Amino acid sequence: MPQFFEQARQHFISFPLVISALLSGQHAASALPLLQGLITDDRLTELSGMAAVSYNKDQFWAINDGGHGSFLYAISSKGNIERELKLPNIENVDVEDIAAFRYKKRQLLAIADVGDNGGVRHVRPIYIIAEPKAGSDEIKLQWTVRFRFPDKLHDCESLFVDAVEGYIYLVNKRTEVPILFRVPLKPRGDEIVTAERIGELPGVKSVQYDAAIGVSENQLKYATQPTSVALSCDRRTIALLTYTAIYYFRRSKGQRWADAIADATPEQVVLPPLPQAESIAYSTDCQHLYVSSERTPSPIWRFEAPKAKK
Repeated sequence: MPQFFEQARQHFISFPLVISALLSGQHAASALPLLQGLITDDRLTELSGMAAVSYNKDQFWAINDGGHGSFLYAISSKGNIERELKLPNIENVDVEDIAAFRYKKRQLLAIADVGDNGGVRHVRPIYIIAEPKAGSDEIKLQWTVRFRFPDKLHDCESLFVDAVEGYIYLVNKRTEVPILFRVPLKPRGDEIVTAERIGELPGVKSVQYDAAIGVSENQLKYATQPTSVALSCDRRTIALLTYTAIYYFRRSKGQRWADAIADATPEQVVLPPLPQAESIAYSTDCQHLYVSSERTPSPIWRFEAPKAKK
């Protein structure tokens, strides 16, 4: 344990500087985050998404960005790789997020190969697999959702699934105001579906860190760009991650997301400096949110989850 904290101190910043960074911005955090773990294994050097393991409250499914093979990892909250599983019949072109959900009494994972840094991908796949069982390396591809955006070729790194509604939601990247889209969770046959624009996600703004806090080039250049998103267990809170903050968008019971975000003022929670914040996931009980980053070594920060809107 002492070695863990020494690694965190050497590679990142001291705790006083973390506190200074968090308190210097305008946000409404109910409690300061906890440095939960540290990822040092180079197999996860481009961690781009996490989702809770349904049967182990201390583990998360994790994936890499494109160029690092088609693998699914189970990692502990301390950052250790517990399992490495090969994803059969799935090509990792630019996988950017992963979401866990329950559908028709089955526990499933959505693997989002939706990134498009070069603006060249007209059709993109989202792979739906059965969550691997404890002690088994078998992965079964259930179906694939292939979609296109309705207007232009958006880059995209963020996805969540609302299985009750029957939709996959996506948040684009690189526009001044992020846009929320959705596609059917289970389209008919092998048709290519066109994403439906739901609306803009307002109030995503730059974070001004204290001058003493070092931030990465990506944090400065793409400070307000969404890199991951997660849906709460009660389906009423969206936790949207950027390079510098988490934004909580809430809806009332029975309210549509289109109406909830129309004039929303999201709660902003400033992140401690990270190399390149790319993944956010709720715990299995949705009491906490976990955030981590590309580039090893990378910390895993644990935040208290916000309460639902009444």
